[in-house]
Order: sequence, then structure tokens, then C-alpha cells
Amino acid sequence: MKLNAFREEIPEFARLLEDKVLTKYITRTLVDVLRRIRPIQGSTEPSPEFSAEDIVNDVRFGSEKLYEEATHIKLKWFGYIRNVQKARAGRAQTVYSQIAPHVQGTVLDIGCGDGQIGKRLADAGHEVVLADVYKNPNIDSTGLEFILFEQGEPVPDTRQYDTTLLLTVMHHSNDPIETLRDAKERTKRGGRIVIIESVYGIGSHIQEPSYGEPADSISKEFKALTAEQQRCATLFFDHFSNRVVQYSDEPSKKINVPYNFRKPLEWKEIFESMGLHQTYFVHLGMDQPVVPEYHTLHVLAK
Repeated sequence: MKLNAFREEIPEFARLLEDKVLTKYITRTLVDVLRRIRPIQGSTEPSPEFSAEDIVNDVRFGSEKLYEEATHIKLKWFGYIRNVQKARAGRAQTVYSQIAPHVQGTVLDIGCGDGQIGKRLADAGHEVVLADVYKNPNIDSTGLEFILFEQGEPVPDTRQYDTTLLLTVMHHSNDPIETLRDAKERTKRGGRIVIIESVYGIGSHIQEPSYGEPADSISKEFKALTAEQQRCATLFFDHFSNRVVQYSDEPSKKINVPYNFRKPLEWKEIFESMGLHQTYFVHLGMDQPVVPEYHTLHVLAK
């Protein structure tokens, strides 16, 4: 039995799909994701509905490794993969608009990805340093300093910053508490740590911004699930986005998916136990259309 860093079981995908309610939610949400990636269908190509059912069957009847590779090949063959970058084009601007009011002074972006959020902050006048465990091919185009470090190791940088970013990073870390501790060490006294995380345990009474249809319907359906069903759905789509859509057969280039998800209140308790005060918090909801994970924004004061 595999466990995450918080000693919670990571269920096998086939077993996860034994839950009919969860399977229905995953299938319906997959249809929407596929429509957003490639909205125009050719007459000889399978519909998103058929593709979603096919993906679910791949999960049920194949090993995790075979599912990753086989489903990626199918998505590539039918034109989904080449449109992913275009479908995600608005992500950096969306995240930038969410965090910009909370960023001050110099910035360290830990887990920077392609660096486009950092680039926007630099264009707005901030001195930005990027850091990640993998150097994205587009990093050099940002013109920003980049620091490469190993999974499980602190960022090899003795400088301290006014703002440290952890944007959908901690659930990808094998030890999210150590990652947070490293961010704290890199942040000046009086500085801020700005976090966006994929979370679960969201009640139906919670309100988040409207992103129009069908995003609002997906959010409503997600909140109707139990907390454990929400965790499993988040696990599924985190894997789908990072290990299927962004599949690599090179082990060093596979995105780390240890599924270290928490509820918002659990994160707050962790922050406070580390001497970090949560000064701002908001439910962002399903704000990234092709990555249907429920996000929250946390601003911490050191």
C-alpha cells in the first residue's frame, strides 16, 4: 500500500474507479477538459465523450505505466497534445492576476515551471529569481536567473527575498513541510510567502469566483462529493495532467506526483505550527480549465 507524506493511502486507479459516483464525475469532467483542449472535431475523429470513456477504460484495465503511455499516444494521435500549450496559454496571466496584489519587493519563485509567471512579475518591476528541480526548455527565454536544485534538497541560495512563491508546488514535493521550511528560510523577516495549492474537503456552501459554464457546474459537482471522493478526484486529475498529458519516457523528466494534498484548514494549521501567520486566504475554485483541480490562495507573513 502506497502512502503520501501525510500517511494517507494513495489508492490504485482501478480501485478508485470502483466508486460509481466518483467515476461519473471523473468521466464528465474529462469530457470538458478534452473539449477545451481541442474544441473543433473532425468528422473521422472520436468525440470527447468517446475519448473520455476510452481513458477511463484504460485506467480500469491497464497498469499505471501502460495507462500513462497508451493514453498519451491516443491523445497525441487525435490532436489533443499539440493543442495543450494553446489551451493553457492563459494560465500564467490568470495566476499572475491572482498573486500580483500580494507580491512585494524581490521575488523567489520556487517550482517556477516555464517561468512565465516570474517573467510577468519582472515586467512589472520586481527583481525575480526562478528555481525548480527541472529546467523547462523555455526558461532561457525569460532572461531571468535560474537555480536548479534536487528534489528533497533546499534551494542552493543563501539570499533572502521579500516574497517567496510556492504556486501549486507543495503537493508535488516528496516532503512538503521541508519545502515550506526552505521557503521560510529564503524569506526576509517581515516578508511574505504566497502559496496556491490544490485542495479538497470543500463544502457545498463555499463560494468562489464564477468562471462561467461549464467550470461552475464542475465546481458544484466537485463540492457535492465527499471529502475522500474529492481527494481521489484531485489525485486522478493531477496524475492525468502531469503524467499522461505531459508524458515522458525519461524518468528524469517525469513530473513528481506524490499526491500530498491537504484540506485548507489543515494547511493553515501547518503554517501556524511553523510560526507563519496566514494574513490572507481565498477560494479560487476551478480557475484553470484544463487542470480541473480546486485551488486556494494563501498569503503568509514571516
